Amino acid sequence: MSEGAPGAPEMSVEEFEKLSRRAPEPVRLEFIGGKVREKPPADGTHGQIVMWLMRRCLERRADLWLYPTCGLAIEAYRKGRARPGGDSLTSTAVEGTGSGVNGRSDGRRPARRFPMSATTPAVPPPAPTVIGVPAPQEDVDAIVAFVAGVQEAQLNADPDAFLGGFRADAIWTTAHGKRLTGLPEISAFTRKVLPPQADSPVIATYTADLILFIRPDIAAVKIRQRPARRADGAYLDEIFHGQEDPAELMAAHPEAVPGTPTYVLAKDDGVWRIAAAQNTQVLDVETLTAG
Repeated sequence: MSEGAPGAPEMSVEEFEKLSRRAPEPVRLEFIGGKVREKPPADGTHGQIVMWLMRRCLERRADLWLYPTCGLAIEAYRKGRARPGGDSLTSTAVEGTGSGVNGRSDGRRPARRFPMSATTPAVPPPAPTVIGVPAPQEDVDAIVAFVAGVQEAQLNADPDAFLGGFRADAIWTTAHGKRLTGLPEISAFTRKVLPPQADSPVIATYTADLILFIRPDIAAVKIRQRPARRADGAYLDEIFHGQEDPAELMAAHPEAVPGTPTYVLAKDDGVWRIAAAQNTQVLDVETLTAG
């Protein structure tokens, strides 16, 4: 570490970036005014705000995406490193590695968005069907944003962002029937299986299809999960549409089989989180071929 007169930087930018790369998760460091400081972890309320903003960005500028995980090169001569709550950027602005907007200042993988194509039009997804007890539109919007946040966390293979959406006592059953009870079990499983998906050629979109408000603070959410190619955003499950017997296609292309997760969300202190979740693959022929 460099030493100097009072008021001099505590270290060089290069030294800071080496330190930041060695920082264990979930520690996140900033370098502002020549001083190192830890970025406080986001709470549930902050996460809800980011997800709400993400939804609004999509509605108004489909070519922009709200990235909640990018580092920025700031200050004169780009000598500072900061972690804002979110950056509204085009998908190309976060490609590559390095410092600032065009990469993460800590050397970690930059946030990424799959490209749009003819099968993924640049328009907001359809509004979900809402049933059950009366609920304010702000709760509907918050749940839609929550589901969009799940998609973003999965796309960027970000365990911290994904796990932030669970209650401590949540239960989760995977699509293959593995039951996980409590956040520690869910966390251990997620940190094992999610990071390796960062370079997968297949990603998934998540859309809130139906919201049942069981009580004003409890909602069951049906989600449409569609696999897509990361390279161009083309939906893979379209190969099943209109097929009388898709069995051979399903066996040959298991990565193209969509999902139909169910989330039971609870609202605690104004924040929606998963209390229970069940991931299910769509194996029903009628549902699979109807699209």
